[in-house]
Amino acid sequence: MLSRARILLPVEYRDGMRDSRARSGSFDIAIVQREQLMVITGWDYGSASNGFIHRAGCSPMHDDHFAGCANDASGFWYRVDPQLHAEWLYAAPRAGCLPLARLRELVEGWYQPGGPGMITPIVTIATDEQNGLLSTYAWTVRGEQLIPASFDIVDAGADRLAPLHGYWPLQDLERTKILVIGAGSIGSVACEALASYGARSQTIIDPDHLSPHNFARHTARRSDVGRLKVNAVARELKDHDDRVDAVSIAGDVIDDADIVCGELADTAAVLVCVDGVEPRRVANHLAVRACIPVVFACVLDDGRVGEVLRVMPRRHECLSCNRERLAMQGALALEASLDRGYGYGTRERPMTAVGGDLALVGQLAAKAVIATILERAGHHDQRLAGEHATIGLRPSADLPAPFDVALGEVRWQEGHPPRAGCVTCKWD
Repeated sequence: MLSRARILLPVEYRDGMRDSRARSGSFDIAIVQREQLMVITGWDYGSASNGFIHRAGCSPMHDDHFAGCANDASGFWYRVDPQLHAEWLYAAPRAGCLPLARLRELVEGWYQPGGPGMITPIVTIATDEQNGLLSTYAWTVRGEQLIPASFDIVDAGADRLAPLHGYWPLQDLERTKILVIGAGSIGSVACEALASYGARSQTIIDPDHLSPHNFARHTARRSDVGRLKVNAVARELKDHDDRVDAVSIAGDVIDDADIVCGELADTAAVLVCVDGVEPRRVANHLAVRACIPVVFACVLDDGRVGEVLRVMPRRHECLSCNRERLAMQGALALEASLDRGYGYGTRERPMTAVGGDLALVGQLAAKAVIATILERAGHHDQRLAGEHATIGLRPSADLPAPFDVALGEVRWQEGHPPRAGCVTCKWD
């Protein structure tokens, strides 16, 4: 029912209508029936008879919008008395409507919209003389009914996270750099989560290419098969938010440790999502020796348990300390599976951890990174419940503590002090 369709108005057209001296005009629309959507694709003011026709160029919004920049039909815009907008605010939540005659009473210029059986979109603009505020609303006309329409004013160049300003400390995140080691299934989700929090400066390191079996759990598109994972993830981040500064490095944390060390110089936190015992140990050593907080994320025991471990250098045990302590408790045999590559379940490890579980771990790891940065910036409400989280992804009550978590349980444990004699934690 296009009488209840949503209307999109590019901000450039709204501003043009506002700034023109015309009292009314018309606009073109692209109609997408299956989405119940009308997109305004151009506007003018005046009429051909008085010689004041003005045709606007396409808004940047149309460059990649699925509706395109077609001209399927036309609508009208008017300057109106603010009283009409007060009546929109009353009628819209009640799914009500006004008589078309009411528009005629409160409009400054008049075109008869539509015709018998037609549904015509209307945009009205009003300026409150007492406070100078501009308001814009949309309607559809059907017969003699003036129906409030749901609508959005779209600014293609606006900051995607602008609605969070004042409610979330974006200023403490947008200038901080996060180094993400590992761009696989957990890492790709974590990068997206970091960006959604406002951490837009990310450097991503991973040596691997996307293989066909990766798409069961990775955020990249199937058309990216063969692409370097870091490039696919960086592209996805920038496509979703063009203000993200994602630097991709096709490197290995062991073979390219010198590159990693160089990146640590201006890094606020490190997130390690790489598979493999040795790469995790090397990342741990480099980050802790650089005195940079580091968060490790993985799944263990063929996807039965998720793990997020935060290491605060000089305050809590590093990954190596944690692993030695757990080994002494007989709880570390689970980590051996991290060295077996995934594949199709023949020679490789079968892909038993599913995408949703891996995404859960990646998002919790991203939250741990963000909480670390914000707490250090003075936002103490972001303090984590502990340093070591285990997540029950499938029943695991038979596993040794701390991995014996119930399905759906997230269990945080307080951090332990560094182990005496640890080469990584030892400070001269």
